[in-house]
Amino acid sequence: MRVSFYEQDPRAPEQIRGFTYAERQGRIRPHPELQIRLNEQNQLLSSHADLATLLLDEPVPVGFRAAVLAKSPVVPGETLKRVGFGYDDTSGALDGRRLV
Repeated sequence: MRVSFYEQDPRAPEQIRGFTYAERQGRIRPHPELQIRLNEQNQLLSSHADLATLLLDEPVPVGFRAAVLAKSPVVPGETLKRVGFGYDDTSGALDGRRLV
């Protein structure tokens, strides 16, 4: 598994938004109770324990900040950090992209 790290530079003007990029190799350790049920068309029927730990071969690159877990609900217009993989509501299928 290859993990890509992106971090936007909030100080850069919006029209020339800058970012830092790095990649690391690693392994995915799915939750032991992971269950994903699909129908014949590969559409999601249900999922349980749909989360995993990423075990990197090398440390996260220097300079990347850890994402802090939220302690309050999201509000409209708030900037979010996301990690994701899998089911896409728009296409109705598992798309295979992982976002960090």
